[in-house]
Amino acid sequence: MTALPLRFCTLWLCLALCACQNTAPADAGSEPLRHLLQLMSQRLLLAPAVAQSKWNSGGAIDDPVRERQILQALAKQAQAYGVDEARAVVFFQTQFDAGKLWQRELHAQWRAQRQPAFATAPDLAGTVRPQLDALTPQLLTTLQATQASLCNAENQRWLQHEGAQQLAAQIPPAAKNLALEALRCESH
Repeated sequence: MTALPLRFCTLWLCLALCACQNTAPADAGSEPLRHLLQLMSQRLLLAPAVAQSKWNSGGAIDDPVRERQILQALAKQAQAYGVDEARAVVFFQTQFDAGKLWQRELHAQWRAQRQPAFATAPDLAGTVRPQLDALTPQLLTTLQATQASLCNAENQRWLQHEGAQQLAAQIPPAAKNLALEALRCESH
């Protein structure tokens, strides 16, 4: 009589383990995918510095002319890195949009708090943009390393369930979700 419950428990445990979702990307592309999320975090974590600089200068958060120039240059760079041009442009535009979303949230918060100019806001042109520019080749290299496996079903499921948690905790959820949109594949 005790054998039946033991078999039942063993069967139940096996079924439960099989039903659990893997918390890691599925294939050999997993390390580049994790690295891509780390680089995305690094880029997004510069948004508060950009927001402070623009707050102090009174500069607009949106700069469509500069964005267009950057995206045109990125399209050319993408070819040199072996990255699909259209994917690179969509990826970076989405990262820009996620950063601007966070900047808008910060500016709204600072307006509500009547925040005076920051005493030590970073220099946008001299400090922050060079950091953003330094991340670009790293992001392109990692996009190239992930492009073949990004759209496989397991990696898409992992990104859906774990992607936001892999990005830095300080990044607001709305900015995380927007940034991750660039990695979603339409067929999944």
